[in-house]
Amino acid sequence: MNAKLLYVATTAVALLSASATALAEPSESGLTRAQVRAELMEAIKNGTLARTDADFERLADQRNAVSLRTRAEVREETLQAARANLIPRTDADIERIARAQDAIGEPVSRQQVVAELAEARRLGLLQTGDQYVFPTPRQAEQIRLAGVRAAEQVMVQASAQ
Repeated sequence: MNAKLLYVATTAVALLSASATALAEPSESGLTRAQVRAELMEAIKNGTLARTDADFERLADQRNAVSLRTRAEVREETLQAARANLIPRTDADIERIARAQDAIGEPVSRQQVVAELAEARRLGLLQTGDQYVFPTPRQAEQIRLAGVRAAEQVMVQASAQ
């Protein structure tokens, strides 16, 4: 009976001391538990915590992105958009801008819409929940070009018939 109790006590002490050591010492990565938690909280705050496949793709695109314009050019473009009342601040603004863009847009084929949707999906730009995702000018151009290619294919098929 005493041997069993001694065995259980020895095992418990060994396990507790091992877990206490693991909590106090840095891991193989050289980070303590507190540092890992701080990094996690920072990633959650700044939106760099990938939770889905789309997040991984979006973050990879952002890390590999190279700016083609200067900060001053981007700032000027933003100011021009604000003066033209093209920066949405509410849901009503988003709907107003979408209606205005629809009014001046040309009719498009189903194939063109499908191609543009597929490209937006590939770029990770589809809206999820209440989160609005706006494409960069480069991404918007990629989406537009996918639609143009689809429209050209429709015209080629129509001319072949």
